[in-house]
Amino acid sequence: MSTIAYFDLFSFPLTTLELWRWLHSDRSQSGCTLHAARCTLSEIDRSLREDLDIRSRLLTQGGFWFLRGRGEIVAERLRRQRIAERKYARARRVSRLLSGIAGVRMIAVANTLALSASRDEGDIDLFVVTKPGALWSVRGTAAGLLDLLGLRPSNDRSRDAICLSFLVSDDALNLSALALPNDPYLAHWVASLVSIYDNGGIYDAFWKANEWILDLLPNAWNRQTIERAARPLFPIPTPPDTFARKYQWKRFPPLIREMMNLDSRVVVNDYMLKFHTNDRREEFRDRWIEKCREMNL
Repeated sequence: MSTIAYFDLFSFPLTTLELWRWLHSDRSQSGCTLHAARCTLSEIDRSLREDLDIRSRLLTQGGFWFLRGRGEIVAERLRRQRIAERKYARARRVSRLLSGIAGVRMIAVANTLALSASRDEGDIDLFVVTKPGALWSVRGTAAGLLDLLGLRPSNDRSRDAICLSFLVSDDALNLSALALPNDPYLAHWVASLVSIYDNGGIYDAFWKANEWILDLLPNAWNRQTIERAARPLFPIPTPPDTFARKYQWKRFPPLIREMMNLDSRVVVNDYMLKFHTNDRREEFRDRWIEKCREMNL
C-alpha cells in the first residue's frame, strides 16, 4: 500500500509486475543498513487476490492496480505512454549525435520518460556519464550542439526539448550523498533510468555503485534495454576540459550561482554537474508520508 500510495502522487497505476518491482521495504524506514529480503512475484499476486484489507483499498482495471476512486488514472497512463514513444524516438536520435562526443561513457533517459509516463508539453531529461576529466568539455560540447539545433529548453519552448541537467564522471557513480533523509524519489529515479548508450559496461557499474537503493526497493533489478540502444553517428572532438570549465563557469545564470553547492539541488564540481533548481524531492517525500498517514499505513 505504501508503494501504491507513492505512485498515486504521480497518477501512475501499476501492473502486478511493476508493483513487485517497485515494492517498498518498511525496513528502510527504520534506518536499517542491510538490504531487505526480496519477495516473489507470486507472493505479490497472492496478496492482491487474497488479502481482504488490500482488496478493500484497491481496484484493478486493464491490468493496472490503483486506489479506489482513482480509476481515471488508467486512461491517463495509457495516454502518456503513447506520448512517451514519440519522445523516446527523439531521445534516441539525439543520443546518436551526443554519444559521438569524445568522453561520453553513458547516456540514459531519466524522470517521467524513463517510466513512459511523459506529459506532451514536457522536455526530455538525459543523464550523462563521462570519463574522468571530461565532464566540462562533454557538457559544453553537448550544450553547444543542442543550441545549434534549437533543441535546448527555453522560456518559450520546452516540448520535446533536450535537458542536460545532470552529468557525472564515471569515478563518481555513487549518488547516495545526494539523498535526503528518507528520500524515495532519488531511489526510484536511480532504479528507473533507461540506458540508451553504454560504452564499456558503465550502466552495470552505475547499478552496482548504487545498490543502496535496495534498502527501499529490494526487488529492483538491472533492466535490459537493448531495444532502446543508440549508436554514435560520428566522432566529435572536444576542447580541453579546463577551457570548457572556465567558459561555462562565466556564463552560469544568477540562479545557478546562487544555489550551487548549498545542498544537493545544484552541485557544481569536476565530478558532478547537477542543475535541479526546481528539486521537488522533499515535497514528494512529505506528500507520500502524509498520504500513508491518511491511509493508516
